[in-house]
Amino acid sequence: MADLPLRVAVVSPNPLVRAGLVALIAEMHGGAVVLDSSGVEDDGEPRDAVVYDMGGVTEDEACAALRALREAGTPVVALFYDAAHRCHAAHLTPFAITLSIRPEEFRLALERATIGRVATGPGAQLPGGLTEREFTVVTLIAEGRSNQQIADELFISTNSVKTYVRTAYRKIDVNSRPAAILWALKHGLAACPVD
Repeated sequence: MADLPLRVAVVSPNPLVRAGLVALIAEMHGGAVVLDSSGVEDDGEPRDAVVYDMGGVTEDEACAALRALREAGTPVVALFYDAAHRCHAAHLTPFAITLSIRPEEFRLALERATIGRVATGPGAQLPGGLTEREFTVVTLIAEGRSNQQIADELFISTNSVKTYVRTAYRKIDVNSRPAAILWALKHGLAACPVD
């Protein structure tokens, strides 16, 4: 993570969901600056990531908001409530999660999103020269996901996952999953396992 405090905007039309997410992020990242908002309008505040609650908005509104944030270069963790929302979100952000996940899983998704932001800031590149998709695949490998689990999460085929794994392994000069996990730990893409 960056030396500067993490700046996360929490966007939700639901005040209770916003309050819960703001408290959770502040607890997980002690120095975080959490911006509470009911909409995605740009308030001029710099953001490392946006946590976007897709509940209570139409699919069209959600997709438009996710597209606008992606075009602005802001990583988004999209919270979805049903399969249709997830399908739309998955095409616009690799960090589409359900509210039924554990807080630790949410923390990991937010860290993956913000690590990508730090790594892709102006003039910077992702570690190892990885593409965004390869970066996401290596991060998921480091979290212990199988190829099938990665394919399911990213809505791609297992053959596509295998291709990303091969190209990523070549770029980071590893030839096995354990070596890729060690590389990811060394580069801050994975945390040590939590009990």
